[in-house]
Amino acid sequence: YSFGYVAGWSSGRELAELKSSLETIRRAAAEIIDSIDANIAELQQAREQTAQQEQPQPGFEQWSEPAALDNGPDNPGEPSDDVAAYLPEQDKPLSTPT
Repeated sequence: YSFGYVAGWSSGRELAELKSSLETIRRAAAEIIDSIDANIAELQQAREQTAQQEQPQPGFEQWSEPAALDNGPDNPGEPSDDVAAYLPEQDKPLSTPT
């Protein structure tokens, strides 16, 4: 359909006029393509930012040392608000062998 339309539209026109029209069409198409490319780049950047924000950030739970017999609270099944419960005892006097 396009070939027939262009052939009918261009009949009786001078070559210079046709070249001028084609240049106008080329410029308009380039502007549309550039606009589409810019919008796609913005969408990709927004998508990447959203993906980065959705990733879990490291927190205390991910970086803390797991509770063990020598560093855990009295009841390891429940979290403790007492920070000292997670630290090794340091003020314990050294026992002497008897």
